[in-house]
Amino acid sequence: MDKVNLLVANSERRLSNFIESLVLDVCFNQAFVETTRIGRADELVKLASSGAYQLVIVAADNLLPGPGLRNSWVSADEAVRAIRAIRNRCDTPVIALAVFPADGVALLEVGVESVVRLPFDGAKLKLEVRRALRMAEPVEKSKPSRWSLNELFLRGFQRLKSA
Repeated sequence: MDKVNLLVANSERRLSNFIESLVLDVCFNQAFVETTRIGRADELVKLASSGAYQLVIVAADNLLPGPGLRNSWVSADEAVRAIRAIRNRCDTPVIALAVFPADGVALLEVGVESVVRLPFDGAKLKLEVRRALRMAEPVEKSKPSRWSLNELFLRGFQRLKSA
């Protein structure tokens, strides 16, 4: 089984939990997921640029500024700058979560794989994660019919009779 290193950049724990559970669901029986969670924009550039991650998911409107900065939240513009810096250093797929359509356009222009609008449907994020990681769709195991074992015995007996 493969291993997927996931970087979730978001300052809200509930949303990070939800994102991680969706990625785990996508990778179920296909890959192990090791998640690193960060909440600050400066950490995003440092860690995502390292090339150690197979996927980065960024909540563009929900990052905290670096230490010593006054604002309590950074704008999506800061996330755009961070992603531009990441793109200059590596090709790790980045999926962005954004609230406003204008932010989504700016994020796509700097090279994110896709933008999922908040509040989002989990199925949409799963689809984008599956696409970014090139994971196969899960195959539903068909339930064997109730009589399949009996049919096997009957076929065996028929072969014995005809021999």
